[in-house]
Amino acid sequence: MCLKTKPSYCKKLIKGCRPEIRKRYAELNAKLHEETIAPEEHQELLQLVDRLELADAERLQHLIELARIRNVSVDTLMNQLEMANTFWLE
Repeated sequence: MCLKTKPSYCKKLIKGCRPEIRKRYAELNAKLHEETIAPEEHQELLQLVDRLELADAERLQHLIELARIRNVSVDTLMNQLEMANTFWLE
């Protein structure tokens, strides 16, 4: 999947946040939209948002650098890596 590239970029692109963090984010986000979130859960959600946004920003930086190395657009690279619909914070 990550041909013609440094293995470290592939690891950084795949890494992101652990699935349990994204799962907890989804749970708390649903509570927020249902207006059933407790104050301490809301604080946890805000911390998770910060953490996920930072992880996504770091992944985007790696994507941009890898796209530059491969001399393709970020969209093209994401399609090549089959990650077009799996990258961003939901």
